[in-house]
Amino acid sequence: EKKPLFAKRIIVTRTREQASVLSQKLIDWGAEVIEIPTIKVVSQKTDKQLNNTLSSNRYDWIFFTSQNGVGEFAAFLTRADKDSRIVGQAKICAIGSETAKSLRSIGITADYVPAQFVAEKIVEHFKDTHRKATISPRALILRAKKARDILPRGLQEVGFDVKVINLYDTVVPRESAVSLRQALKEKVDFVTFTSSSTVENFIKLTGKNYRTKLSGIKFASIGPITSGTLRKFGLKADIEAAVYTIDGMVKAIVKRQ
Repeated sequence: EKKPLFAKRIIVTRTREQASVLSQKLIDWGAEVIEIPTIKVVSQKTDKQLNNTLSSNRYDWIFFTSQNGVGEFAAFLTRADKDSRIVGQAKICAIGSETAKSLRSIGITADYVPAQFVAEKIVEHFKDTHRKATISPRALILRAKKARDILPRGLQEVGFDVKVINLYDTVVPRESAVSLRQALKEKVDFVTFTSSSTVENFIKLTGKNYRTKLSGIKFASIGPITSGTLRKFGLKADIEAAVYTIDGMVKAIVKRQ
C-alpha cells in the first residue's frame, strides 16, 4: 500500500510477447496492470532474401531497429541453421538499449548504440563519422514494413549505399477490442505507449469518439516520436521518458506520483 503506484490502473499496449516485462515492472511499483496488446507481429518470410544478402558479406554496417526485428532475425538463424557469423565483418548498430540486449542474447554485440534512440540522431552521427569517406559505405537496415523512411533516406543523403529488408509487419489484433472496451468501463489512470504503432493501433481499437472515451486518462510515452504520434491524434503525452527505454518510462511514471 505504500508503493507509489498503489491502486493505479495502467493499460500496457505492447505485443503480447513483450508486455510481461513492462507489466511486471509496473506491478513491482504497486500498479494494477491490464494488458491490451495493440500489436501483432507478422513475419514477412524473408529467409531467402536475408540469406542471399548476407552471404555476399558486402555490408559495412547492419542496422537493427527494434527488438521485434532481432526476434525475427533470430528465428531466421534457427530456420537456416546459421549463427552470428553470418554478419561477417559488418559493424552493428542497435537502435535502443533493449535492442542491443536482444542482440547479445543471440551472440551479437552492437558496435554503436545511439544515446538517443531516434533516426535523426543516428543520421547525424554517421554524417560526422563518415564525412571524409572516399568510398560509399554500405548499410543494411533490418526493420518493420511500416517504418519511417528517415533512417534509410538520411543515410543515403550522407553518402551510404543503403539496402532495406522488411523483416516483419505489424497488424492490429482485433481480439483486443473487446478487452479494451471492458477495461474502459472502469477507471483507468494511465495508458503506456512504447512506439508509434501502439498509439495508432490503440486508437483504431478504441474506435469512434476515442477522445471522449479516453477523457481523464493520462498517457505515458517512451519518447518524442511516440509523443508526436499522440499529438497527431489530438492527444497529449502527460509523461515522456527522459531515457527512451522501458525502465526510463516506468521511472517517469513513478516520478509523477
